Amino acid sequence: MKFWDESALIPLCLQERQSTALKRLAQEDESLAVWWGSSVDCLSAFARLRREAVLSETEEEQARPDSSGTPRGSHRDRTHACRA
Repeated sequence: MKFWDESALIPLCLQERQSTALKRLAQEDESLAVWWGSSVDCLSAFARLRREAVLSETEEEQARPDSSGTPRGSHRDRTHACRA
């Protein structure tokens, strides 16, 4: 089991330099431990990236998880450095 903070979670929702490696680690780890407030941190990071014009409004909406916790968008083709 690994502890995942927002710096590791955001690349699972957006295409970033480290996304492929982190997705592989997430698939290999049967139990992901996250802080209860990580979802708030991630939503805040998505909003900041939108304000900084790194993400479009549509990209921000796609990055936000649906009620099941799954990112809404099926593809992420924008690469950026996330400073969550």
